[in-house]
Amino acid sequence: MMSEERILELLAETLQRMDRRDAEIQSIWKRLELLDQKTDRTIELIEQQGERIDRQQDEINMLIAQMLKHQERLDRHGEAFGNLRERTEAIHQSSLEQQKAYQAITELVMYHNRALAAKGIL
Repeated sequence: MMSEERILELLAETLQRMDRRDAEIQSIWKRLELLDQKTDRTIELIEQQGERIDRQQDEINMLIAQMLKHQERLDRHGEAFGNLRERTEAIHQSSLEQQKAYQAITELVMYHNRALAAKGIL
């Protein structure tokens, strides 16, 4: 039979092991609580970043819409400038033709004047 001292020793060792296990379990619980807190903070940050990304996406969409409106205006102005350029070119061409016509008329009048002067009519 075991002596009482041996039984007490075994009980003391068992209680010490239980205390160590309990301390280990408490340490594990503390680490789990810290991890849980970190996870909560991470989730909170992710949610904040998601909200920020949503706001930025809204801003980007508004900018794209504005850019499209400006592009439409530029396209309309480009067409107007193209039409204006064609009309300006046509006016310039017409002006050149008018100058040639006036020059031809002037030469014809001068020719007639010389002819009339040669015949003594002028």
